[in-house]
Amino acid sequence: MKIAPTDAPAAAVAPAVLTFAAQQVGVPSAPLPVTIFDLGSSPLTVSNISVSGDFSISESCSMVAAAGGTCTVQVTFAPTATGTRTGMLTITDNSAGSPHTVSLSGTGSYATVAVAPTSVTFGTQQPNTVSAPQQITLTNSGALALTITNVAVTGPFAETNNCGSSLGADAQSCTISVTFNPTVSGAATGTLTVTDSAADSPQSIVLTGTGGTPSLGLAVASGSSASVTVTAGQTATYSLLIGGQGLGGSATFTCTGAPTGAACNAPAGVTVSPTTTSQVSVSVNTTARSGVLPLRVPPGLLPWALAAFGCVLAWRLASAHLSARVRWRLVPMFALTLCACGGSSSGN
Repeated sequence: MKIAPTDAPAAAVAPAVLTFAAQQVGVPSAPLPVTIFDLGSSPLTVSNISVSGDFSISESCSMVAAAGGTCTVQVTFAPTATGTRTGMLTITDNSAGSPHTVSLSGTGSYATVAVAPTSVTFGTQQPNTVSAPQQITLTNSGALALTITNVAVTGPFAETNNCGSSLGADAQSCTISVTFNPTVSGAATGTLTVTDSAADSPQSIVLTGTGGTPSLGLAVASGSSASVTVTAGQTATYSLLIGGQGLGGSATFTCTGAPTGAACNAPAGVTVSPTTTSQVSVSVNTTARSGVLPLRVPPGLLPWALAAFGCVLAWRLASAHLSARVRWRLVPMFALTLCACGGSSSGN
Protein backbone atom coordinates (compact mmCIF):
# COMPACT_ATOMS: atom_id res chain seq x y z
CA MET A 1 0.00 0.00 0.00
CA LYS A 2 1.28 3.44 -0.92
CA ILE A 3 1.32 5.89 1.96
CA ALA A 4 0.57 9.51 1.07
CA PRO A 5 3.19 11.92 2.33
CA THR A 6 0.57 14.56 3.19
CA ASP A 7 -1.99 14.74 5.99
CA ALA A 8 -5.34 14.45 4.10
CA PRO A 9 -8.69 12.61 4.08
CA ALA A 10 -9.29 9.67 1.73
CA ALA A 11 -12.90 8.70 0.96
CA ALA A 12 -14.16 5.25 0.03
CA VAL A 13 -17.79 4.13 -0.57
CA ALA A 14 -19.37 0.65 -0.26
CA PRO A 15 -21.18 -0.91 -1.93
CA ALA A 16 -20.38 0.51 -5.36
CA VAL A 17 -23.73 -0.80 -6.71
CA LEU A 18 -26.96 -0.84 -4.69
CA THR A 19 -29.74 -3.11 -6.01
CA PHE A 20 -33.30 -3.17 -4.62
CA ALA A 21 -35.70 -6.11 -4.83
CA ALA A 22 -38.99 -5.82 -6.75
CA GLN A 23 -41.06 -3.09 -5.16
CA GLN A 24 -44.72 -2.12 -5.39
CA VAL A 25 -45.19 0.90 -7.65
CA GLY A 26 -45.80 4.01 -5.59
CA VAL A 27 -44.83 2.35 -2.30
CA PRO A 28 -41.45 3.22 -0.69
CA SER A 29 -39.19 0.31 0.08
CA ALA A 30 -37.33 -0.36 3.27
CA PRO A 31 -34.06 1.66 3.23
CA LEU A 32 -30.72 0.12 2.24
CA PRO A 33 -27.40 1.47 3.61
CA VAL A 34 -24.42 2.97 1.75
CA THR A 35 -21.32 3.42 3.97
CA ILE A 36 -18.74 6.22 3.55
CA PHE A 37 -15.25 5.42 4.92
CA ASP A 38 -12.42 7.89 5.69
CA LEU A 39 -9.20 5.97 5.11
CA GLY A 40 -7.05 9.12 5.38
CA SER A 41 -5.26 10.80 8.25
CA SER A 42 -7.57 13.82 8.60
CA PRO A 43 -11.36 14.18 8.93
CA LEU A 44 -13.51 13.87 5.81
CA THR A 45 -16.00 16.63 5.20
CA VAL A 46 -19.08 15.72 3.13
CA SER A 47 -20.45 18.82 1.50
CA ASN A 48 -23.33 17.30 -0.51
CA ILE A 49 -25.17 14.03 -1.06
CA SER A 50 -27.68 13.82 -3.91
CA VAL A 51 -29.69 11.09 -5.61
CA SER A 52 -31.44 10.70 -8.96
CA GLY A 53 -34.21 8.50 -10.36
CA ASP A 54 -36.92 6.84 -8.24
CA PHE A 55 -34.69 6.92 -5.16
CA SER A 56 -34.44 9.13 -2.10
CA ILE A 57 -32.18 9.64 0.93
CA SER A 58 -33.72 9.03 4.34
CA GLU A 59 -30.54 9.59 6.38
CA SER A 60 -27.31 11.47 5.62
CA CYS A 61 -24.07 12.72 7.23
CA SER A 62 -21.62 15.63 6.93
CA MET A 63 -18.43 14.67 8.80
CA VAL A 64 -16.45 11.41 8.89
CA ALA A 65 -13.70 10.80 11.40
CA ALA A 66 -10.19 10.12 10.14
CA ALA A 67 -8.29 6.84 10.19
CA GLY A 68 -11.15 4.46 9.52
CA GLY A 69 -14.19 6.43 10.59
CA THR A 70 -17.54 5.69 8.86
CA CYS A 71 -20.83 7.36 8.06
CA THR A 72 -24.02 5.69 6.75
CA VAL A 73 -26.43 7.02 4.14
CA GLN A 74 -29.89 5.36 3.94
CA VAL A 75 -31.37 5.10 0.44
CA THR A 76 -35.05 4.31 -0.29
CA PHE A 77 -36.60 3.07 -3.56
CA ALA A 78 -40.13 4.18 -4.58
CA PRO A 79 -40.77 3.17 -8.21
CA THR A 80 -43.06 5.36 -10.26
CA ALA A 81 -43.61 2.76 -12.99
CA THR A 82 -43.17 -0.95 -13.62
CA GLY A 83 -39.95 -2.42 -14.95
CA THR A 84 -36.28 -1.72 -14.23
CA ARG A 85 -35.59 1.68 -12.63
CA THR A 86 -32.08 3.16 -12.27
CA GLY A 87 -30.49 6.11 -10.50
CA MET A 88 -27.26 7.45 -9.04
CA LEU A 89 -26.12 8.40 -5.53
CA THR A 90 -23.52 11.18 -5.66
CA ILE A 91 -21.30 12.11 -2.68
CA THR A 92 -19.27 15.33 -2.80
CA ASP A 93 -16.46 15.69 -0.22
CA ASN A 94 -13.00 17.19 0.38
CA SER A 95 -10.99 14.11 -0.59
CA ALA A 96 -9.16 13.29 -3.78
CA GLY A 97 -11.40 11.75 -6.42
CA SER A 98 -14.55 13.61 -5.29
CA PRO A 99 -17.39 13.26 -6.16
CA HIS A 100 -17.87 9.57 -5.44
CA THR A 101 -20.88 7.70 -6.90
CA VAL A 102 -22.96 4.58 -6.26
CA SER A 103 -25.13 3.04 -9.01
CA LEU A 104 -28.75 2.41 -7.93
CA SER A 105 -31.23 -0.01 -9.54
CA GLY A 106 -34.58 -1.66 -8.73
CA THR A 107 -37.68 -3.10 -10.33
CA GLY A 108 -41.12 -1.54 -10.11
CA SER A 109 -43.96 -4.06 -9.96
CA TYR A 110 -47.52 -4.70 -8.80
CA ALA A 111 -48.95 -7.44 -6.64
CA THR A 112 -51.09 -9.83 -8.66
CA VAL A 113 -54.28 -11.36 -7.27
CA ALA A 114 -56.66 -14.03 -8.57
CA VAL A 115 -60.26 -14.39 -7.37
CA ALA A 116 -62.32 -17.57 -7.79
CA PRO A 117 -65.17 -17.74 -8.49
CA THR A 118 -65.82 -14.33 -10.02
CA SER A 119 -69.57 -14.59 -9.35
CA VAL A 120 -71.71 -16.45 -6.81
CA THR A 121 -75.34 -17.51 -7.28
CA PHE A 122 -77.46 -18.59 -4.32
CA GLY A 123 -80.64 -20.62 -4.71
CA THR A 124 -84.05 -19.64 -3.38
CA GLN A 125 -83.84 -18.62 0.26
CA GLN A 126 -86.81 -17.85 2.48
CA PRO A 127 -86.92 -14.26 3.78
CA ASN A 128 -85.30 -13.64 7.18
CA THR A 129 -83.37 -16.90 7.01
CA VAL A 130 -79.62 -17.25 6.44
CA SER A 131 -78.30 -19.50 3.69
CA ALA A 132 -75.39 -21.89 3.92
CA PRO A 133 -72.10 -20.03 3.20
CA GLN A 134 -70.42 -20.08 -0.18
CA GLN A 135 -66.64 -19.74 -0.43
CA ILE A 136 -64.56 -17.29 -2.48
CA THR A 137 -60.78 -17.78 -2.65
CA LEU A 138 -58.35 -14.85 -2.92
CA THR A 139 -54.87 -15.91 -4.15
CA ASN A 140 -51.71 -13.81 -4.43
CA SER A 141 -50.23 -15.09 -7.68
CA GLY A 142 -47.38 -12.54 -7.90
CA ALA A 143 -43.92 -12.05 -6.42
CA LEU A 144 -44.93 -9.18 -4.13
CA ALA A 145 -46.87 -9.30 -0.89
CA LEU A 146 -50.48 -8.21 -1.35
CA THR A 147 -51.77 -5.52 0.99
CA ILE A 148 -55.50 -5.83 1.73
CA THR A 149 -57.15 -2.63 2.92
CA ASN A 150 -60.85 -3.49 2.83
CA VAL A 151 -63.37 -6.28 2.20
CA ALA A 152 -66.99 -5.12 1.89
CA VAL A 153 -70.33 -6.46 0.68
CA THR A 154 -73.57 -4.84 -0.49
CA GLY A 155 -77.17 -6.08 -0.72
CA PRO A 156 -78.78 -8.75 1.50
CA PHE A 157 -75.47 -10.56 1.84
CA ALA A 158 -72.84 -10.86 4.58
CA GLU A 159 -69.20 -11.95 4.64
CA THR A 160 -66.51 -13.24 6.97
CA ASN A 161 -62.87 -13.82 6.00
CA ASN A 162 -59.47 -14.92 7.24
CA CYS A 163 -57.45 -12.67 4.93
CA GLY A 164 -56.09 -10.17 7.43
CA SER A 165 -54.23 -7.06 6.22
CA SER A 166 -51.73 -8.76 3.90
CA LEU A 167 -51.23 -11.87 1.84
CA GLY A 168 -47.75 -13.26 1.20
CA ALA A 169 -46.30 -13.88 -2.25
CA ASP A 170 -45.97 -17.17 -4.10
CA ALA A 171 -49.60 -18.34 -4.22
CA GLN A 172 -50.60 -17.59 -0.65
CA SER A 173 -54.40 -17.54 -0.37
CA CYS A 174 -57.27 -16.75 1.98
CA THR A 175 -60.99 -17.50 2.06
CA ILE A 176 -64.03 -15.23 2.10
CA SER A 177 -67.35 -16.83 3.19
CA VAL A 178 -70.53 -15.18 1.89
CA THR A 179 -74.10 -15.83 3.10
CA PHE A 180 -77.48 -14.74 1.70
CA ASN A 181 -80.16 -13.37 4.04
CA PRO A 182 -83.08 -11.91 2.04
CA THR A 183 -85.68 -9.75 3.73
CA VAL A 184 -88.25 -9.79 0.93
CA SER A 185 -89.36 -12.11 -1.86
CA GLY A 186 -87.92 -11.83 -5.35
CA ALA A 187 -84.54 -11.49 -7.07
CA ALA A 188 -81.68 -9.90 -5.11
CA THR A 189 -78.21 -8.75 -6.20
CA GLY A 190 -75.13 -7.51 -4.39
CA THR A 191 -71.38 -7.07 -4.77
CA LEU A 192 -68.39 -8.29 -2.80
CA THR A 193 -65.52 -5.79 -3.15
CA VAL A 194 -61.88 -6.41 -2.19
CA THR A 195 -59.59 -3.36 -2.09
CA ASP A 196 -55.87 -4.20 -2.17
CA SER A 197 -52.49 -3.29 -3.66
CA ALA A 198 -52.98 -5.19 -6.92
CA ALA A 199 -52.97 -3.25 -10.19
CA ASP A 200 -56.61 -4.12 -10.90
CA SER A 201 -57.87 -3.19 -7.41
CA PRO A 202 -60.63 -3.28 -6.35
CA GLN A 203 -61.80 -6.75 -7.33
CA SER A 204 -65.60 -7.13 -7.57
CA ILE A 205 -67.57 -10.38 -7.30
CA VAL A 206 -71.23 -10.34 -8.35
CA LEU A 207 -73.66 -11.94 -5.86
CA THR A 208 -77.19 -13.03 -6.82
CA GLY A 209 -80.02 -14.90 -5.10
CA THR A 210 -83.80 -15.17 -4.89
CA GLY A 211 -85.95 -14.49 -1.85
CA GLY A 212 -88.67 -17.13 -1.66
CA THR A 213 -92.35 -16.75 -0.82
CA PRO A 214 -92.86 -17.35 2.93
CA SER A 215 -94.99 -20.34 3.83
CA LEU A 216 -95.66 -22.70 6.71
CA GLY A 217 -93.59 -25.39 5.07
CA LEU A 218 -96.18 -28.11 5.75
CA ALA A 219 -94.99 -31.34 4.14
CA VAL A 220 -94.74 -35.07 4.65
CA ALA A 221 -91.57 -35.97 6.54
CA SER A 222 -88.81 -37.81 4.74
CA GLY A 223 -89.37 -41.56 4.97
CA SER A 224 -93.07 -41.13 5.71
CA SER A 225 -96.04 -41.22 3.35
CA ALA A 226 -99.24 -39.28 2.71
CA SER A 227 -101.17 -42.51 2.11
CA VAL A 228 -101.25 -45.50 4.46
CA THR A 229 -103.13 -48.79 4.13
CA VAL A 230 -104.05 -50.51 7.40
CA THR A 231 -106.32 -53.31 8.51
CA ALA A 232 -109.65 -52.15 9.92
CA GLY A 233 -109.20 -51.64 13.64
CA GLN A 234 -105.59 -50.48 13.36
CA THR A 235 -104.15 -46.93 13.44
CA ALA A 236 -102.74 -45.06 10.48
CA THR A 237 -99.90 -42.70 11.46
CA TYR A 238 -98.56 -39.80 9.40
CA SER A 239 -95.31 -37.90 10.16
CA LEU A 240 -95.48 -34.29 8.97
CA LEU A 241 -93.04 -31.37 8.94
CA ILE A 242 -93.91 -27.74 9.57
CA GLY A 243 -91.82 -24.55 9.62
CA GLY A 244 -88.49 -23.47 8.15
CA GLN A 245 -90.07 -21.61 5.23
CA GLY A 246 -90.12 -18.01 6.42
CA LEU A 247 -93.31 -17.87 8.48
CA GLY A 248 -93.27 -18.16 12.25
CA GLY A 249 -95.78 -18.21 15.09
CA SER A 250 -98.16 -20.94 16.18
CA ALA A 251 -100.33 -23.36 14.20
CA THR A 252 -103.40 -25.40 15.14
CA PHE A 253 -104.17 -28.70 13.42
CA THR A 254 -107.69 -30.00 12.65
CA CYS A 255 -108.73 -33.09 10.70
CA THR A 256 -111.62 -33.44 8.24
CA GLY A 257 -112.71 -36.10 5.80
CA ALA A 258 -111.77 -39.14 7.90
CA PRO A 259 -113.41 -42.43 6.77
CA THR A 260 -116.69 -43.44 8.40
CA GLY A 261 -116.05 -45.00 11.77
CA ALA A 262 -112.53 -43.51 12.00
CA ALA A 263 -111.27 -40.81 14.33
CA CYS A 264 -108.40 -38.41 13.55
CA ASN A 265 -106.03 -37.17 16.24
CA ALA A 266 -103.74 -34.16 15.61
CA PRO A 267 -101.65 -31.94 17.92
CA ALA A 268 -103.68 -29.08 19.32
CA GLY A 269 -100.97 -26.44 18.78
CA VAL A 270 -97.43 -26.28 17.45
CA THR A 271 -94.87 -23.48 17.58
CA VAL A 272 -93.69 -22.71 14.04
CA SER A 273 -90.13 -21.51 13.45
CA PRO A 274 -89.33 -19.53 10.29
CA THR A 275 -85.85 -21.06 10.09
CA THR A 276 -86.11 -24.66 11.29
CA THR A 277 -88.62 -27.47 10.79
CA SER A 278 -90.60 -29.28 13.48
CA GLN A 279 -92.03 -32.78 13.16
CA VAL A 280 -95.61 -33.55 14.19
CA SER A 281 -97.57 -36.77 14.15
CA VAL A 282 -101.18 -37.22 12.99
CA SER A 283 -103.01 -40.50 13.58
CA VAL A 284 -106.29 -41.95 12.29
CA ASN A 285 -107.86 -44.66 14.47
CA THR A 286 -110.06 -47.03 12.47
CA THR A 287 -112.84 -49.37 13.72
CA ALA A 288 -112.91 -53.10 13.06
CA ARG A 289 -115.72 -54.25 10.73
CA SER A 290 -118.87 -55.74 12.28
CA GLY A 291 -120.44 -58.70 10.44
CA VAL A 292 -123.59 -57.60 8.59
CA LEU A 293 -123.99 -60.13 5.80
CA PRO A 294 -122.24 -63.45 5.28
CA LEU A 295 -121.84 -62.57 1.62
CA ARG A 296 -121.03 -59.35 -0.18
CA VAL A 297 -124.21 -58.18 -1.92
CA PRO A 298 -124.13 -55.27 -4.34
CA PRO A 299 -125.90 -52.26 -2.74
CA GLY A 300 -128.59 -52.18 -5.49
CA LEU A 301 -129.61 -55.79 -4.86
CA LEU A 302 -129.67 -55.61 -1.06
CA PRO A 303 -133.29 -54.28 -0.71
CA TRP A 304 -134.59 -56.91 -3.17
CA ALA A 305 -132.72 -59.68 -1.39
CA LEU A 306 -134.15 -58.64 1.98
CA ALA A 307 -137.68 -58.39 0.52
CA ALA A 308 -137.45 -61.86 -1.00
CA PHE A 309 -136.13 -63.32 2.25
CA GLY A 310 -138.97 -61.65 4.20
CA CYS A 311 -141.64 -62.98 1.83
CA VAL A 312 -140.34 -66.52 2.12
CA LEU A 313 -140.17 -66.27 5.90
CA ALA A 314 -143.69 -64.79 6.09
CA TRP A 315 -145.08 -67.62 3.92
CA ARG A 316 -143.43 -70.23 6.11
CA LEU A 317 -144.77 -68.62 9.24
CA ALA A 318 -148.29 -68.42 7.80
CA SER A 319 -148.28 -72.13 7.02
CA ALA A 320 -146.87 -73.13 10.39
CA HIS A 321 -150.18 -72.79 12.29
CA LEU A 322 -148.64 -70.32 14.78
CA SER A 323 -150.66 -67.83 16.70
CA ALA A 324 -150.42 -64.14 15.77
CA ARG A 325 -148.75 -63.37 19.11
CA VAL A 326 -146.00 -65.92 18.51
CA ARG A 327 -145.51 -64.71 14.98
CA TRP A 328 -144.93 -61.11 16.11
CA ARG A 329 -142.48 -62.37 18.73
CA LEU A 330 -140.39 -63.85 15.90
CA VAL A 331 -139.90 -60.44 14.21
CA PRO A 332 -137.12 -59.22 16.59
CA MET A 333 -135.41 -62.59 16.21
CA PHE A 334 -135.54 -62.14 12.42
CA ALA A 335 -133.94 -58.69 12.69
CA LEU A 336 -131.25 -59.96 15.07
CA THR A 337 -130.45 -62.79 12.67
CA LEU A 338 -129.85 -60.32 9.82
CA CYS A 339 -127.48 -58.26 11.99
CA ALA A 340 -125.47 -61.18 13.35
CA CYS A 341 -124.75 -63.20 10.24
CA GLY A 342 -120.98 -63.76 10.48
CA GLY A 343 -118.52 -61.48 8.64
CA SER A 344 -114.81 -60.83 8.77
CA SER A 345 -112.48 -58.27 10.34
CA SER A 346 -109.75 -58.78 7.76
CA GLY A 347 -111.00 -56.08 5.38
CA ASN A 348 -109.08 -52.72 5.02
